[in-house]
Amino acid sequence: MDCGHGIGRQHWATRYNEKNNHAQCKKCNGFEGGKREVYKERVNKLYGPQTWDLLELTSRKPAKQMDAFTIRHLTIYYSLKVKEMKLLKPAI
Repeated sequence: MDCGHGIGRQHWATRYNEKNNHAQCKKCNGFEGGKREVYKERVNKLYGPQTWDLLELTSRKPAKQMDAFTIRHLTIYYSLKVKEMKLLKPAI
C-alpha cells in the first residue's frame, strides 16, 4: 500500500490534510497516476459533495513549508491517534 495524495504532495496546504491522503495500492498510485477521477469521486462520497473542490481551492493557497513546531505538533497528534486506534482494535 502507498499513501495516495489526491492533490500532489508539492502543495503544502493540503499535503497532510487527512481528506487528501488515503491508502492506495502501488499499481493505482504509481502506474495509474492515482486514478484521480476515482479518487475525486470517493473523497466527495466519504466527506460530502464539494469536498474535492474545497481541497483544490485550499491547495492553491500559499503555505510555507513545515517548521519544527508544526512537525512536533503533528507527531503528538498522530501518536495520540495511534493510541486511540489501538484501544478500539478488537482482540484477536
